[in-house]
Amino acid sequence: MFPLLAPLACNNAGAAVNACRAGLEFGQFLSYRVEDAVASKDLRVVLAKFEHPPVPGFCGLDEGRILSEFAAFRAIRMGSLRGTYAAY
Repeated sequence: MFPLLAPLACNNAGAAVNACRAGLEFGQFLSYRVEDAVASKDLRVVLAKFEHPPVPGFCGLDEGRILSEFAAFRAIRMGSLRGTYAAY
């Protein structure tokens, strides 16, 4: 392990979550990115009193079509593909 002398900047949420799991940094994430890690106690919420209440999401259509990546994301988040991935 090496010391970090500057804040960690990352454009990949998975890598940033893993860095937090390893104890390298604190992070700010959308709840769905860390819900499993928080539930398994790999991560914990440190500023819970400052969290905003949940906001309902909306899944819309783009001219009658849904992009395949968005459809897969929506299916996973809604539970129909929970834990599995499918090719579209």
